[in-house]
Amino acid sequence: MLNSIRDSLTKEDVLAEIRLQLDADTSGKTCIVVVEGADDITFFRGKLCEDADVKESFSGKMGVYEIVDFFLDNRVIGICDRDYDPLYENSRVFYYDYSCLEMMLISSDSVFCNFCYTYYCGQEAPIELRMKVFQDLKWISFFRKLNSENSWGVRFTALNYHTAFDDKQNKLDLTVLLRQLTESNPELICPLHEMLSKVSKECRLTPSNSIFFTITNGHDFMYYFQRLCCSYNRQSQSSRDEMFKGLVCSFYKMDFEKTSLFSILSEYQRSHNLKVLS
Repeated sequence: MLNSIRDSLTKEDVLAEIRLQLDADTSGKTCIVVVEGADDITFFRGKLCEDADVKESFSGKMGVYEIVDFFLDNRVIGICDRDYDPLYENSRVFYYDYSCLEMMLISSDSVFCNFCYTYYCGQEAPIELRMKVFQDLKWISFFRKLNSENSWGVRFTALNYHTAFDDKQNKLDLTVLLRQLTESNPELICPLHEMLSKVSKECRLTPSNSIFFTITNGHDFMYYFQRLCCSYNRQSQSSRDEMFKGLVCSFYKMDFEKTSLFSILSEYQRSHNLKVLS
C-alpha cells in the first residue's frame, strides 16, 4: 500500500497516522517506510510487500530523520538521498546507492540506455551522453558539494538549465549559471571569489568517472538531460517529471535486486523478522 500525504498535513498528523497503524498491527509485521517525497513513492511502487506502507515525510530528509527518531520501533525505517551529508546516526535510516535516487537509477548502463532510446534523438551513444552530462555539470556539482561541506549558504534554487544552455556550443554556459547564482545570492558577492577559486581547484583534479555518481545532484542531471533532448528535438514536450517516470519504468525489479540498498533492506527484514520487499 502506498500513501503520499497532502501538503496540508502537519508533523503531528503524520506521527498520529503512523502511531495508529502501528497500534493496529497485532501481528507485528507492518513496516512503515518513510521517504522524502513523491518521486520516492513513485519509485517504490511495486517493489515493497503489501505489509509495507510508504509515507511521505512532512519536511524532506530532515522530516524522515525526525519521524524515525520519534518511533523507537524496528517497524519504522527511513530511506533518503545521501546527497553530500554525513550518514545519520540511526541504524533504521538507509540511503540510495550513490548520491540520490536518480543516480542509483542511471548508474545501470542498461537502464540508462533504455531511458535514452526513449527520449534522446542525438548522435551520441547513451554511455557517452551520460558522461557528457556529468562533465558539463561538474562545476555546479562541485560547487554544491563544497557549499554543503563548508556551510557557505549558497542557494541553488534559481538555476535554470534552459536559459543557461548554449545552443551553438551544445553545452552549458557557465557565465550564465554564475550570473543566476549571484543574482539569487546578492549577500555572497564579496566572498564569492574565494568560493569560486576552491570550486575551480576541485574541478582541476579531474576525478575518475565513478565519482560523478556521488557528487552529481539528481535534479540537475534530469533538468539538464531534458534540455539536451530539447536541443535535438524542438517538438519534445516531455517534462522532467515525465522523464523521471520513464527512468523508473526502465529500472526493472532485477535492476533493483543488484543495488546495495536492496541488499541492506533484505538483511534488515531478515534480522528483524519483518517483510519489507516484494
